[in-house]
Amino acid sequence: MKHFHGVLSAALAATLATPSFADVRVADVFGESMVIQRERPIVVWGEASPGERVEVALAASRASTTAGADGRWRVELAALGAGGPHELVIRGTNVVRIGDVLVGDVWLCSGQSNMEWAVLHSDGAETARETADPSKLRFLRVPHADATEPQTRFDGQWQRCTPETVDGMSAVGWYFAVEIAAKLDVPIGLVQATKSGAPAEPFVPRAALEADPELAPALRRLARAEKSRPGALYNAMIAPLAPFGFRGVLWYQGESNVEFAGTYRRLLPTLIQSWRATFADAELPFLIVQLPSWGEPARTPAESRWAELREAQALARVLPNVECAVTLDLAASTEVHPREKRPIARRLALLARARVYGEPLDAYGPRMRSVEFEGARARVRFDHADGLRSAARAVRGFQLAGADRVWHFADAWIEDGTVVVRSDAVRRPLAVRYGWSDLATEGPATVDLFDGSGLPAEPFRSDDWTAAPSAKPRAR
Repeated sequence: MKHFHGVLSAALAATLATPSFADVRVADVFGESMVIQRERPIVVWGEASPGERVEVALAASRASTTAGADGRWRVELAALGAGGPHELVIRGTNVVRIGDVLVGDVWLCSGQSNMEWAVLHSDGAETARETADPSKLRFLRVPHADATEPQTRFDGQWQRCTPETVDGMSAVGWYFAVEIAAKLDVPIGLVQATKSGAPAEPFVPRAALEADPELAPALRRLARAEKSRPGALYNAMIAPLAPFGFRGVLWYQGESNVEFAGTYRRLLPTLIQSWRATFADAELPFLIVQLPSWGEPARTPAESRWAELREAQALARVLPNVECAVTLDLAASTEVHPREKRPIARRLALLARARVYGEPLDAYGPRMRSVEFEGARARVRFDHADGLRSAARAVRGFQLAGADRVWHFADAWIEDGTVVVRSDAVRRPLAVRYGWSDLATEGPATVDLFDGSGLPAEPFRSDDWTAAPSAKPRAR
């Protein structure tokens, strides 16, 4: 990891020229009506003439520095508690004043089209307009852009969440922010850096991909894909935000990587680690939206790239402060963009409340702990399974296979807090799967297992018959 930090630092430094600035300027992430992360040191940075003295003040916190030979300056202000509005003042040969600054929690929302999907096009848009609260919710949308080297500038501005502006916000981000703001009673800022249709590789620093030999195939595969150049979106949309402070990251992406699910096992942890290095926060929380159901109903059990990608997302939990929101049970169709984003946001908010904010609640839903094979039956035990239940006595969504590795839909039922699975077609089962299909809300593959609060069981498999062992994530 030390090697990667050095590679990343060198890549960032290579983009810094030595200009002469007549006026003091602050980084583009700072702007009128912004939200700054509470309860941690506040880094403010920008550009000025080389050697120019720069003074920065926010509320009662003050700091000063001198611009370096490259014209860049950076100060660190003391942490502040939630509140505002304040004025951020930067003084040099000129004075920059940024008003209506709130201090609260800031979340980075990133990924592809389902995170980019706007409130305007989602269910509940009219209610969102009626309840938009500019006193607590603000957002900044980073414009679509790509670059061959890490950038320091972008063209975007903070906006207050009003009935006139909320339509353009990420629906998942908006509903998440509403839930968190209501629970914590602190200002919430959202920074949206998304690109519809983008695979994950453009969001990862190229240096990080090149530092991992197991990701070399991804580099070769995308070498000629002009719109998917490795690192291109990171360079233009993520790098300019650093070292801004975030409370956490909401990541909703994967549809464009389904055909390469094995690689995603390494790719997603690499993205997480590289962003943590970028923002100098080794435990920056990442809350991942697991891919929903999609496609056509399965008539018979089959291998599923969508299921493998969901598994790859869950495996990222090998890293600390990483969680997944299961969405497999939600309404789905042949459309890859579900309009109903509120349940997804609620599940992310539950995870944030439990893992990031430390509330004593179980926000996970049942997760497979172990599988025992008892002759013709399999018995599955779960964690986070208080009140384990299904809509009917028979639990749907399970499959069994024996030594021939031929899968069959199976009967299943709840017994003493476990799930017992059997199939007349499999006399001696060796492996069990649950929710293992592209579409798991229709037909015999329908998932139907929940905890007492209604959170769905996470899809799983006990086998690794189609896994690529070398693709398993590792902590660095």
